[in-house]
Amino acid sequence: MEGWWDAFECAHLLLAHNAPVKVKNAQGWSPLAEAISYGDRQMITALLRKLKQQSRENVEDKRPKLLNALKEERVGNFLADFYSVNGLVLESRKRREHLSEEDILRNKAIMESLSKGGNLIEQNYEPVRRQSLTAPSPNTISWEDYINTENGKVPHLGRDLVCKESKKNFKATVAMSQDFPLGIESLLNVLEVIAPFKHFNKLREFVQMKLPPGFPVKLDIPVFPTITATVTFQEFRYDEFEESIFTIANEYKEDPTRFPDL
Repeated sequence: MEGWWDAFECAHLLLAHNAPVKVKNAQGWSPLAEAISYGDRQMITALLRKLKQQSRENVEDKRPKLLNALKEERVGNFLADFYSVNGLVLESRKRREHLSEEDILRNKAIMESLSKGGNLIEQNYEPVRRQSLTAPSPNTISWEDYINTENGKVPHLGRDLVCKESKKNFKATVAMSQDFPLGIESLLNVLEVIAPFKHFNKLREFVQMKLPPGFPVKLDIPVFPTITATVTFQEFRYDEFEESIFTIANEYKEDPTRFPDL
């Protein structure tokens, strides 16, 4: 490669041909993680948009190997069988070379608050829209040297890597009811809407696994090492709504700063 601009052109060419953006390199990092490390907003935006467009990740290989029946009891108005799901591992790898010390401390404070039941509103947290970072020093590796490196030992081309890793085994609990009037596909459709938020995406992937018969009226699944998401369906009814509630009010104005990159 003669420069980073060539790398950008290659990346855009791959995206134009729908190259999968969930792939990982030999070190386990995705193109999005590398783009965030480099700090170019245009490339980050392009990868986020492609990630949003591409189909769901196949979770067939992620099915837990052990599903144990626990008990039968009611969840709201529905009789449900409870199961424990074993053999799940929550892995976390966080890149930090693009963050300042202030960023790291603020993120740590936010996570500690969330783990104790707090929320972002209480902390007066406002996301900051930043410019692209200053590019790292140009690398001196030739294209020939790069493609001829030993498999699994490709040289790192960006900023010096700084990351934090954690791994935790955990159990999840799911309550399946055959009395619920909707099928599992209805829940997947709801989770698909909120899937751009990665922690809800974990919940959606969990639901996609081969579960016992019925509808999951209750799910307990960790989304962080210290935070568990609980989703419960205690009641269901069909309601008729006035068509007027689906009409956009004349005084409505779209906020251009809300999710500007998506």
